[in-house]
Amino acid sequence: LSPTQIREWTTSQVAKHRQLIASLLSLHNSIAPIHVLPNEILSMIITLVWECRTSLRIAHVCRLWREVALNTPQLWSDALSKEKFDFDNGPFAKKHEEYVSALIKRSAPRPLRLNFSSFYGSHLADVLKLQLHRIVALNVNVFGEMELQALCNALEAYMPALEDLKITFDDRRRIWDFAYDESDFFYDDEYKIWFQDLDVDCLFDRISPTKSFPRLRTLSVPGVLFPFFACASLEDIQVQPVGSNHKGP
Repeated sequence: LSPTQIREWTTSQVAKHRQLIASLLSLHNSIAPIHVLPNEILSMIITLVWECRTSLRIAHVCRLWREVALNTPQLWSDALSKEKFDFDNGPFAKKHEEYVSALIKRSAPRPLRLNFSSFYGSHLADVLKLQLHRIVALNVNVFGEMELQALCNALEAYMPALEDLKITFDDRRRIWDFAYDESDFFYDDEYKIWFQDLDVDCLFDRISPTKSFPRLRTLSVPGVLFPFFACASLEDIQVQPVGSNHKGP
C-alpha cells in the first residue's frame, strides 16, 4: 500500500470507531437513573434552573437533555424575562439581536416579558412583529430619537396581552471603543440632551392605547409621553421626570 492509501484506510477506521464509541456512550447514558423520568417531568425540572446565560449548559449534558430543553418553552421565556438586553448599535449588537430572536422563537407560545436597555435592531423588530400578541410586559430604555422612532413603530401595532409598559429616557450617549469588548464604552459629557427639542406629537400621534393595548394596567413613562398612553384600563401609573435615569458617567 502507498502512504496515501494507508492514510485513507486509517482515517476511515478512525471514523468507524468514533461512531461506535458514540453509540456505546449513548447506550451507557440511556440507562442512567435520570433517564427513567418521563420527559414531561424532566422538562418541569429544567424550567427551574435558569439563572443566567451559563444555564444554557444544561442543554449540553446529553442528547436527551438537549432535546427536552429545546422543547421547553418556559426555559426560554425565563431566559428573556430575567435579563436586560442591549441593542444600542455597538460592536456586539448583532450578536445580542440574534440571541434574543432565538429565545423569542424558542419560548413560543409562552407570554413574553421583555427588558431592553436600548431599542436598536431592524431584525429584532421584524421578529417582534410576529410575536406582538404574546408580549405582556415591555421595559425599554431609550437613548435617542432613532430608538424612540423604532419603539413608536412597534407600539403602533395591536398588542392585546400587554399589561405592563415602562419607557425611560436616558440623557447619556454611549461612545463605544471597538477595540475591546462589550463593556468598553464611555459617556459623552458634552452630548446635547437628545429629548430637549423632541416633537412627541409627530412621533406618537398614531398610537391609540385603548385600541392597541386594551389590557394595559401598569404604566411608567416620562411626563411628555403620558398623554399618549392614558387610558381607562390603567390601575398603576408612574410619571417620570425627564432624564431620571441619568446617574453620571
